[in-house]
Amino acid sequence: MRIDNGTSKRRNVVWNYLYSYGSYCRTNKEELRQIIKLNTSYNSLVNEIHNISKKQVKLLDSHNKTNKLNKTNKTNKSNNEQDNIYCVTLSYELADLLNLPNGKTHHLKDVTSALNIYIKTNNLQEGGTIILNKNLKTLLTRKHKSLTTVPFVKLQGLLYHHFKY
Repeated sequence: MRIDNGTSKRRNVVWNYLYSYGSYCRTNKEELRQIIKLNTSYNSLVNEIHNISKKQVKLLDSHNKTNKLNKTNKTNKSNNEQDNIYCVTLSYELADLLNLPNGKTHHLKDVTSALNIYIKTNNLQEGGTIILNKNLKTLLTRKHKSLTTVPFVKLQGLLYHHFKY
């Protein structure tokens, strides 16, 4: 007796059933052949569906990988565009005060950090306010000449006329 795996045993059971069904019901051999033909076409369709689903999974995986790469490229591009938005050319007065090169574009973060360093080295900060010395007063108070202190939050708003976008 030959030992087979489970699939061949299942096929043998199906074939035996079909043959016994055909002889029991006294169907003719042509109907039995049609049933066998339908069974084989059904099995081939199941195999085709299985292969197609494998291909779809592979395509989906490759699509997801390319989307991840595209997303990282898009975020890098958008960060570069944002960097260009926040680049400014400084007025000569502000560039001299902060010891930054004149006529070059600077990132707004660099300008703010240089201004913070200037304020800390000259001890001009008291809590949340900045005490205006002679240089800062001439730089920041074009409209309001009587200001002696400025809230730290308002500092960027007072610098806007020194920026050329």
